[in-house]
Amino acid sequence: MLKHIIGTFGTRIACVLISFIILMINSHSFHAEGLGMISLFVLDVSILHILSFVFGSGSVLYSFVQFDKFQVLIWSYLSTIVVEIVGSLVLCYFNLGGSTDWLFYLLLASVSMSVYYLNTQVFLARDKIFYYNLFQILPSIFLLLLLLLFVFGLQQNNCYAYIRAYTICYGLFMLVTFYPAVKGIHYAGFKGFKKVCWQMIKYGFMIQVANLAQMLNYRLCFYFGNYCTGTRGVGILSVGTKVSESVWILPNSLAPIQYAKIANHKDDKDYAINITLSFAKLTMLVSCCLIIILLFLPSVCFAWLFGEEFYQIQPLLYVFAPGILFLAFNLMIAHYFSGLGKYYVNTLCSLLGLVVTGVVGACCIPFMKTLPDVYAITILAAINSVSYMVSCIASLVFFFKDTHISWQQLLVTRQDIRLAMCEIQNLWTSLKNNVKVKQ
Repeated sequence: MLKHIIGTFGTRIACVLISFIILMINSHSFHAEGLGMISLFVLDVSILHILSFVFGSGSVLYSFVQFDKFQVLIWSYLSTIVVEIVGSLVLCYFNLGGSTDWLFYLLLASVSMSVYYLNTQVFLARDKIFYYNLFQILPSIFLLLLLLLFVFGLQQNNCYAYIRAYTICYGLFMLVTFYPAVKGIHYAGFKGFKKVCWQMIKYGFMIQVANLAQMLNYRLCFYFGNYCTGTRGVGILSVGTKVSESVWILPNSLAPIQYAKIANHKDDKDYAINITLSFAKLTMLVSCCLIIILLFLPSVCFAWLFGEEFYQIQPLLYVFAPGILFLAFNLMIAHYFSGLGKYYVNTLCSLLGLVVTGVVGACCIPFMKTLPDVYAITILAAINSVSYMVSCIASLVFFFKDTHISWQQLLVTRQDIRLAMCEIQNLWTSLKNNVKVKQ
């Protein structure tokens, strides 16, 4: 299991780099207003994607072991498609998402994205790691190529060039990944199907509610920004958000390792505490260094990377910085509880952060509408940063209560660095040995 997790690291980094290139193309080609519309569209798709997983398909990895595989797939595909269609119509009818103009694309993209992702989860459940890694990177590459074709080949210089490329890309990979996912699974009847459906909904709800709350905690400010400043402000805010979140590359890479280590040593709580503290401190140190580098970059650098409109993201980085550092630390604490199976802790902390974002953001809307765009989005960045800190503090309260450690143990020591580096070195050695065996 551990080697399989390590095998996805290169794919993860490649996807991040491709996403950064796509962000640069979008910002230069469609400017802040177009980038804001793209951000709202992707946010709508992401919300519908998580909602579909709340209703059962999010528990595929667990359910494949527990229940009949045919019934698991039938319910997963059925619930995903129904939720995506109904959710798209509701978002557009009540004007809850970014725009009512992209209903057709939202329907196709949300269904395609969720079914594609479901197929990749089936690869994991069936231990088809090669297919999983392959179809993690290929859509990003294909999306980049389609975007280059539409923007520079067909001269489509509006945000719908990206939306079309996104829809076509995931529509294609939904179809391409379907056969490898279901190959070898045969019809087994529907006896006990209701029980399977109910258990998948129950387990999917427990897992995905935390993910939905966390995602809304990250991105609810986009909807507030659209209401107060329009899509131009959302575009600037989205670039500031993504640039600051690039600091999370290390914690996002270490989190699966930590999760696997703790899950495999559930009986050794001291080990779980030590590795969590070591990884948390290491990610905090590295994240501090990265955020300092970002803060010292001049505004002209961001203007060159993303376009003249985006020189304004420099103040946003200063506001985001404290929350980004808190959340980098919190990622390690959250995976401590996940590794021990205590998902409810992460759900409660994510919901608390979401309440802060929602309540404070809603209360500030009348005031923000009277301000220039740059000040309004700075306030939204500050609200996000505060909600991240609140979530982290809540996680730490649960962590202290569960582990009975003192706050002094959060201070960095040489032993922490040695343990973290030793774990990483062992994993790297394991990866090299795995590659040699395959060769």
